[in-house]
Amino acid sequence: MVHGVCGDFEWRIVALGEIVCVWCRMRSLKDKDQCKGKTMPTQTTPPTRAIILFAHGSSSATWREPFDAIAEQVRAQAHDARVELAFLEIMSPKVNEVVRDCAEQGIRHIRIVPLFFGVGKHIAEDLQDLVEAMRNEFAEIQIEIASAVGQSEYVQEAMARHAVGEF
Repeated sequence: MVHGVCGDFEWRIVALGEIVCVWCRMRSLKDKDQCKGKTMPTQTTPPTRAIILFAHGSSSATWREPFDAIAEQVRAQAHDARVELAFLEIMSPKVNEVVRDCAEQGIRHIRIVPLFFGVGKHIAEDLQDLVEAMRNEFAEIQIEIASAVGQSEYVQEAMARHAVGEF
């Protein structure tokens, strides 16, 4: 359901009256005047791919802040993709909700990036089961699971540099 427009960008109701700009994902009515969509070039076609940043979730609101910052950085680099955070538990939205919304928008390729340091039960089993169910429900969508970010050499090197820099 379209709530209104922000410049050339639609604002959609996403949950319980909360709205989000479909371009910059900024949420809430009070943020509408600060929408980054007003300063970004008009997207002439809707995105056909999405990047879902998948995290565990927490009952602490501040726990989410670094994940929101990562999502903003990914959005800045992936102008042609819809970029969303999704959570396994406790927080919303859940990954299946984001995939369903992407399907409704006509997105046909989804890359799920686990924001986990290692591969444990949540990635090896829980995420695999969720993705298998989504592949069955949305056979027209290619859903890819990237390696966990902690498996990346770049992330490991950055963490080592951070650790050394703290002394």
